[in-house]
Amino acid sequence: MSDHAAPGHGSHGEADDAPLGAINLAAWGAGALGIAIGLLTAAVIAIAAGAL
Repeated sequence: MSDHAAPGHGSHGEADDAPLGAINLAAWGAGALGIAIGLLTAAVIAIAAGAL
């Protein structure tokens, strides 16, 4: 029996051998922009509070 809780639930089969897709640059760019905006917001709040 496998490590899975449901009996008869075998390995993932073909999904293990599936190649990864292309890098989604738009999604990575949006994520990086979100992080930059968050850091900028935190810096502005810290400056306004006198911490920086």
